[in-house]
Amino acid sequence: MNKTLHSKLKLALIAGAIMLSGTSAMADVLSPTIGAVIYNENFNSLNPATWRKIEGNGCGIGLCGWGNAELENYDPANVTIEDVPGE
Repeated sequence: MNKTLHSKLKLALIAGAIMLSGTSAMADVLSPTIGAVIYNENFNSLNPATWRKIEGNGCGIGLCGWGNAELENYDPANVTIEDVPGE
């Protein structure tokens, strides 16, 4: 069985199981349910326990271009936290 057909068959089986169980797979956009906040970062400071400054172009860890062909070179001296006017 080819991969595309197998994937479509798998999706159809999952959709059928959801329909049979009576569970709705659609999001309710008219009255959404918003859960508890699981993480919040306002960047008023740089918490080194959460964030770390990186440098270079990724080649030092075998990931040149940081894995997405970026043409950037990171420098920890460029990390600043400043107030944004009007925010």
